[in-house]
Amino acid sequence: MTKVFKTAVLLAMLMPVNGALSAPTQHAFHFTEAYKLAIKLNQEADDKMFDNMQLISDWFAYHKDTYGRFPEAGTDQEKAEQFCRRYLRNNPYSATGVQTRAETGRACVVRFECNPLMTRKLIEAWELAPPPGWRAEPGTITVITNSENLVAVWAAGADRKPLIDARNGKVRFSVAELVQAGPNSAVNEE
Repeated sequence: MTKVFKTAVLLAMLMPVNGALSAPTQHAFHFTEAYKLAIKLNQEADDKMFDNMQLISDWFAYHKDTYGRFPEAGTDQEKAEQFCRRYLRNNPYSATGVQTRAETGRACVVRFECNPLMTRKLIEAWELAPPPGWRAEPGTITVITNSENLVAVWAAGADRKPLIDARNGKVRFSVAELVQAGPNSAVNEE
């Protein structure tokens, strides 16, 4: 059962029943409305995560432009973690799906990986079919660099899989591609 479906069932149980409709019709109506609301809440949470993904890819591009290299695990990990704590929105997901306003936010977890073989073509392939091992706790952000000129950022949604763009069905990435032309050379795109 998907997290959206579970959220819809929970919301349907909490909605008041209007006496004008028969009981089965009322429950079907409430479930449909709850399902629409659950989808909307999930999309809003996904959009918040995408904002976080873009902030991180922008920070990696800034670091590369400023220091002439990508952040390195260990040496620059603390800088990256400080940036994340300071600027990222809280994780919009809870262990059971999308966080409600009553729940307190928790910080996003950010993982760093290096894949020296990563290219634009490989990212395009991942958009269509991400590796099967790409699973993480909801709200986890994974930053992949090739340590030269490319950063790809993906995040795990409520279903623990990479976020999917509802418009085109592809995995949502925030990609920063850098050229060696000096200051302000970063090109950042979705």
